Amino acid sequence: MYDGKIQQIGKVIEIDKQPLNLIIAKIMGSINVWPIEYIEKKDKQSIVSTPIGSFQIPYIITDWKPSGIKIPSEALTISFKEGRVDHFKDMKYNVLNGTIKSIVEKEEETFRIIIDLTDTISEYIKVDYKKELLKGELKSNQEVIIYVDPKEVVLI
Repeated sequence: MYDGKIQQIGKVIEIDKQPLNLIIAKIMGSINVWPIEYIEKKDKQSIVSTPIGSFQIPYIITDWKPSGIKIPSEALTISFKEGRVDHFKDMKYNVLNGTIKSIVEKEEETFRIIIDLTDTISEYIKVDYKKELLKGELKSNQEVIIYVDPKEVVLI
């Protein structure tokens, strides 16, 4: 419920995985969610503008107007500025720049990395990263590039 209205009905786990709108995502404590400021249709894709930048969605949004986006933390790929991942440059990935602010061991095999986004004011993104994928040492204040697969951006 929000503002005296039922927003979504379902099991908590289902609602958390697939919130129907930005309000529900925030109530559920979802990470990496931002409002959509506007949507532009171009060729066979949509471009959604958010406070952290514009994202290409590989299809035209026609049947509804989403209120936000959610980017699953495990769907993000990090590249260190000094060791840039060149195979992403030819793909249609969305790219964000940032600086590592903190690193927390989430599980035995996974780090949660909090990255302050460079091109925004007071916005950050959380990335869950498997230790085995790390090539190099993580440290605070390290500059990174974050690649977001457009197919992984969830419209809510």
